[in-house]
Amino acid sequence: MVAIAGCNDSGKSTLCYALTGFVPHFFQGKLEGDGWLAGKRIADTPLAELAPTAGLVFQSPANQLSHTKSTVYEELAFGLENLGIPRAEMRDRIDSLLHALNIADLAPRSPLTLSGGEQQRVAIASILVMQPKILVLDEPTTQLDPQGAESIFALLSQLRQQGTTIVVATHDLEAIAHHATRVLLLHDGQLRRDGTPQEVLTDEGLETCGVAYTTYTQVAKQAQSAGILPAHQPLPVTLEGAIAQFQSAKPRRQPTTPIVTKPISEKTPLIRFESVTFSYPHQPPVLQGIDLAIAPGEQVGLLGRNGVGKTTLVKHLNGLLRPTEGKVWIGDRPTQRTTKAQLARQVGYVFQNPNDQLFCSTIAAEVAFGLRNLGLSKAAIAKQTHEALDLLGLSEFADSNPYDLSLPWRKLIACACVFAMQPAIIVLDEPTLGLDQRQTQRLSAALAQLRQQGTTLLLISHDSDFVGRHCDRLILLQNGKIRLDGSVPAVLSHAEVLTDAGVRLPQVTLLGMGLGLGAIASSDALLAYYTQPSDEPL
Repeated sequence: MVAIAGCNDSGKSTLCYALTGFVPHFFQGKLEGDGWLAGKRIADTPLAELAPTAGLVFQSPANQLSHTKSTVYEELAFGLENLGIPRAEMRDRIDSLLHALNIADLAPRSPLTLSGGEQQRVAIASILVMQPKILVLDEPTTQLDPQGAESIFALLSQLRQQGTTIVVATHDLEAIAHHATRVLLLHDGQLRRDGTPQEVLTDEGLETCGVAYTTYTQVAKQAQSAGILPAHQPLPVTLEGAIAQFQSAKPRRQPTTPIVTKPISEKTPLIRFESVTFSYPHQPPVLQGIDLAIAPGEQVGLLGRNGVGKTTLVKHLNGLLRPTEGKVWIGDRPTQRTTKAQLARQVGYVFQNPNDQLFCSTIAAEVAFGLRNLGLSKAAIAKQTHEALDLLGLSEFADSNPYDLSLPWRKLIACACVFAMQPAIIVLDEPTLGLDQRQTQRLSAALAQLRQQGTTLLLISHDSDFVGRHCDRLILLQNGKIRLDGSVPAVLSHAEVLTDAGVRLPQVTLLGMGLGLGAIASSDALLAYYTQPSDEPL
């Protein structure tokens, strides 16, 4: 299993295309040099002849689905039909894979009605079912919840043991460290390192290539600098390795166990849900009796596996959805009696898929579009557009078409469009989806500035490390209800509940629990146990 690591635009996807023959037979461009696939020269072999040997899972599931089949079951049969697989074998393969990926319940549904995470599982299954000898996957788990991502990597490991060659381009360094046998580090289209996960993921030049260390490596580096760990030790890349090293150090204070209580603010709530229930037509309730109050200036993270109602909940804030029962209030106005246009002035919403909200011919025009609808002067529009582009590192692309940039950049463009309008409430649905280290740092800096300005933030994300750093309150949704609601350390302390609800704990929290220090939300808090006396507050 070979992992391809690197920042966005380093060449990971293009290498995936070249390994499977899409370069040069599908994507146009200038090709120099030679490549061979299973003994065949790629440039001289038609793509149809290469396809049975090598399968490619695209980064975007929309590019994988045929858009011609009415059910998931038929979608999985599509490739097998083209390969001429006998009908009985087709059924055996499909049924087996549906259960292996835990998507048997999706079989009768239309692929086009599925969530992003569900579509990604189906897209992966559509290639796996053809049983290629070489399987190449481009960011296969970006839209999956932690449980779904782990099931994919577990299946890939099983396929590798059975003789399938796996190549996977991914930002998930934790998965690389656990599952890959070899790592390629790309930067500016060049191969910078080729070695084991331990060798590549601890390389001193990793961050200069725009790739962050795993949390375990970073915390160990900080601990070595602080004299907590010996400087000569090899840096760990996995949880088990980090625990083994820290066990040699002695904490200076005892852990405490926070208690989960619903936050109480003296401020008048800016957002209120009163006994809200919501059902899509002819479907069981997605939300059931939600009671929730969020004060101005709070930073709230919404956690839970795919399909529990997180996106459904926040769509009630800007009027995209209206409660089946109950009321939603923004300030002193119920959303049922407020138009979408009026709500848009107070609530900004960055969709999970930026393609759903970008349509102008240039990025500058895209950011300015919402400001014009607010009726601002030309000077104010120009000023706020410039500030938003600069904030997210987009100024150099101002005159480019949004669709000339990759999906992660389009994610930041969508953020800039909303940030420029300066609403009191901003909702970000999977904000770090596909972002590399540098893009994530840009977004982090932007959120810190919004926090200082008093903006109320709601983050929906499977990236619990990011949410833990940027939120002061976490809400766990499970089965359409609020299961936990409290401070970050308090909610993270309920490891079993979170795991059962499909939430992967932050890496630093797993390390803290493995060392018996309890639910820790940051590396600074963990290191403080080893550097600060017990009479000093953390």
